[in-house]
Amino acid sequence: MRNIRWQLLIALGGLILVFSYLLGQTPTQETSSPAPVSGGIYREALIGMVNRLNPILDLNNQVDRDINELLYRGLIKFDSRGIAYPDLAESWAISADATLYTFTLRD
Repeated sequence: MRNIRWQLLIALGGLILVFSYLLGQTPTQETSSPAPVSGGIYREALIGMVNRLNPILDLNNQVDRDINELLYRGLIKFDSRGIAYPDLAESWAISADATLYTFTLRD
């Protein structure tokens, strides 16, 4: 019985020490990042060889797809969830029978 009391007292003392240590910690302050600057040079490394710069023929080569994505734009793009958003098109409409797509281009 006496042994258990000492163990509980030591455990309680340890918890109090840990709790007081955690209360004494100050949160880290967020550092402000510098404002982005336009201009400069953009470099991107690719592993592999570029075969074609034709976006229609880039189905089999990941390097071609990466380059073409940087060079060419489409009417719409898709976010990570697969939802379409405008790119070169300002808006678009789909006919009732889904056979006609009308895109309004940006100026």
